[in-house]
Amino acid sequence: MYLVALVRRQRDTRRHHSRPRGDAPRRHPRGYAVQWWYGLSPGPHRVHERLFTTQNIVNLARHKDEPHVFIEDGEPYWLTPAPGEVSITDAKGHTRKAHAEDVPASITLDGSWKVHFSQKWGKEWDTELPRLISLSESEDDDIRYFSGTAVYTTTFMLPKDYLKEDLLLEARLGQVYVIAELFVNGKDMGILWNEPYSQDITKALHEGKNTIEVRVTNQWINRLIGDERLPRDFNQDGILYTEWPEWMQQPQKRSSGRTTFVAWKHWKENDDLQPSGLVCPVVIRPYVKAKILP
Repeated sequence: MYLVALVRRQRDTRRHHSRPRGDAPRRHPRGYAVQWWYGLSPGPHRVHERLFTTQNIVNLARHKDEPHVFIEDGEPYWLTPAPGEVSITDAKGHTRKAHAEDVPASITLDGSWKVHFSQKWGKEWDTELPRLISLSESEDDDIRYFSGTAVYTTTFMLPKDYLKEDLLLEARLGQVYVIAELFVNGKDMGILWNEPYSQDITKALHEGKNTIEVRVTNQWINRLIGDERLPRDFNQDGILYTEWPEWMQQPQKRSSGRTTFVAWKHWKENDDLQPSGLVCPVVIRPYVKAKILP
């Protein structure tokens, strides 16, 4: 594995040397301008060029487990998921290097998960999934057509050697439909709403048994499709409703078992269900954080 980076100290705050064609010059704080290459052969290909400042940490490619360079407290660091080395050269020809000799294996949480379901109209229940699948693939209609927030919980053992000072541990949720809140040992790790659904959880972990909780909120679509399979308790002309139903005008429990009511019929009972919930195995991925030294 090869990673080569060219770093230029950025002193001109008026504009950055690299910008999309046609864009006007933009102001940037002083930092490092980095050109970096990544490949599996000695013939590298440039894949990215960007300004790194001392005020933030920039992830170059977080959709893939690739090494990347960032600036912390004015110094460059290398974060890598695999053994290897990196070198960077500034405009004066000064070269810095960093290397990682050993990175622990990832921990895949591919076992069973406890899942708690709750709905605003009062129904709550628990189940256990032997493996993570889309809720829409369940044989239980309450789960298959579930709409709301499902709370997934599991535990895993973390060896002491994963807690070294130079290691960062990232939780990667895989596929989430559609938004997730992540908790580790009761600590709120934030909201994940886009790929790669990953978060640094290093500070929340400890040696031994750890608990991870993922609260996944899905869309309304599957519940709408499920309700179309139940008896109709309103008058409808095509896709439009002709009048407000009696159970709405004089609030009472719906005898049909339906839980939704919309002013327009968007879905039919035979429409395909949408992926729902936490689908892929959760992975705890270690990275080595190495300071790039002269």
